Amino acid sequence: MTSLEKSGYQVQFGHISSEWNPADCATRGLDKQSLSNHFWWNGPSFLRDSSETWEKTYKAVTIEKALGQGFIPQYADQEHVSSEKNSRLRLSLHSSSCPTREATKISRMRLSRLWCIDHNIDSNSLSGTEIAIASKVLVKQHQLSCLNPQIMKSLHHLNLREDEDGILRCYRRMGNSALKSSAKCPMFVLQKSWLSQLIIEDCHSKGHPSTSHTMANIRQYYWIPKLRSQYPEQSGLPSRRVQRSRPFAHVGLDYFGPLTISLTSDTTGKCYGCIIICMVTRLIHLDVATDLSTTAFLHVLRRFFARRGVPVSITNDNSPTFTLGETVLEDCRRNIRSDPTISRMISDREIEWKYITPYAPWQGGVYERLIRSVKLILYKTLGKKTPSYEELSTAVIEIEAMLNTRPLLYVDSGPNAEQILRPIDFLQN
Repeated sequence: MTSLEKSGYQVQFGHISSEWNPADCATRGLDKQSLSNHFWWNGPSFLRDSSETWEKTYKAVTIEKALGQGFIPQYADQEHVSSEKNSRLRLSLHSSSCPTREATKISRMRLSRLWCIDHNIDSNSLSGTEIAIASKVLVKQHQLSCLNPQIMKSLHHLNLREDEDGILRCYRRMGNSALKSSAKCPMFVLQKSWLSQLIIEDCHSKGHPSTSHTMANIRQYYWIPKLRSQYPEQSGLPSRRVQRSRPFAHVGLDYFGPLTISLTSDTTGKCYGCIIICMVTRLIHLDVATDLSTTAFLHVLRRFFARRGVPVSITNDNSPTFTLGETVLEDCRRNIRSDPTISRMISDREIEWKYITPYAPWQGGVYERLIRSVKLILYKTLGKKTPSYEELSTAVIEIEAMLNTRPLLYVDSGPNAEQILRPIDFLQN
């Protein structure tokens, strides 16, 4: 059709009735005598007459743009494909891949030339090429439905240009680098749109990386303006972390180690550090457990209760040691309740045990981050020396004192700066 238009012919499309459809003779069959005089050779006879005499049902129309230059359909009133049903990017890509596969089966040769599809499309699983095509379909449809001349005018500084598939890409200064083409010229996606939200959530769900890490992964394929401001919003903090309470009323608990200690001049052993952090004041309590047994854990708790008081709630991992420790404490409390003289005393000391979601260690980040600080100071303090149990216990307590004097807020360098707030201030003032 393009070559006919270049030759000066006007190409039109219209509807004709079945009796004038020359394609039907190939399916219904013709005898030899009818074929020689059939209109299949020259088309319907009314086409030779003036267009004013054609049937009104023909309704000829002129195609502005040659078919095949863009495979992606245009949707004027839809921002995305099944946005309500497909809340995840991968589901949307699979939904977009299915029509692409069916169209490929219908016109294999045509689409193979356009999209370089040369794999076996009869298999049930989607290939990487089909997923890549689906991402182009989603981005192209997003651009057609969301971008208008006014928005494009405000994005002139991004150097947006269409590629061979009609997709707007951001042509950056890295065009001559050895990066892959998708990173040198990423596809443009408008900020604060449905598609940008799915892309960000998909990249962030793979290990929950930091803001900069997530942005770096996204820009390997997509360019989203003001990306940093669209980083997934953090959920609200638990009430036990934001409501006023006494120090160590709500704590988080975890083990770290193993830590190597010297038993004799020739033998070494292992022990484990235990960190208990106040959820509100960020105070920390450090102790050393001889092993991972439930008995050692109960001794750590007893020492903590004696020095800091009985907490209202304890948050920890789903470790078998912690779970069994809770069971033992519940059994002890159940036996003590039978004594009426002390039942009232322990009724106010009930501890609420909370466990983070399995395989979600970031939920314990409140104490995991401080474990890193403890290990760093411990390494700088001891170096390569193998301490005894007493030396390690002393070093751990000194590290506790050091971290409890760390600043909780930004330290101003001005002469009129206010007093720095530290965790230890909640105990001493």
